[in-house]
Amino acid sequence: MTIKTQNNKLSWTVLPAIVILFVATVAFVPVQSAEAVCSASSHCYAFAQTTVTNLGGYAGIDINSSNSVDSGTGIANPVWVGFGASNSGEFLESGWQKGTGINPCVSSTAKFYVWNSIPSTATGSCQGSVSGSTVTIQVSDSNEDGYWGLLINGVQKLTVFHEERASRVTSGGESTDADNVLDNGQTASLQYANTAGTWNSWSSASKFDDSPYTATWNTSPTDLAYEGP
Repeated sequence: MTIKTQNNKLSWTVLPAIVILFVATVAFVPVQSAEAVCSASSHCYAFAQTTVTNLGGYAGIDINSSNSVDSGTGIANPVWVGFGASNSGEFLESGWQKGTGINPCVSSTAKFYVWNSIPSTATGSCQGSVSGSTVTIQVSDSNEDGYWGLLINGVQKLTVFHEERASRVTSGGESTDADNVLDNGQTASLQYANTAGTWNSWSSASKFDDSPYTATWNTSPTDLAYEGP
């Protein structure tokens, strides 16, 4: 399942199971579904998503910067808000990432980052090395003036003008390689800002994961654990 990449978010592909017909013996030989193919253009995921018209998203994300990442690959642990009717729409994102194969930081050490895919203003930037055991991420336009703020630990790092309400909030882990480790991942205190700008805990959500990664509710739908492989 391909959900998003840093340069092309949220396009969705499902890998089918394969069944081989062995004609000589007139027998069906089942073959197990392959693991998702994780790459720079097709990330693998373990995340939770609420689909609701909103003016922002918020979460507290655990930091485990000791997770191993293969050379030339990367992992990310973000919150992002998406716009439009489908998961292939525009997005605003912030969190922490690690690895030389993932934008915008492209770093072997864990870094905070912000990312904006709005075509007219698209940009991404690294926001310094991670610190502490958790980070709070907020992406919001809670007064609906068209200016979306991307905040890391309460400090605004990027402002994006975009006069549109978001249609979903997502948070969890992602990887560009199936050998990368996402163990001890957690995103908690999941909240969204409603169309009046009032912050609320998620009331409903779905979770998704690509093998070899798994997503499990600690407390549904506001506290998600993820790990793997």
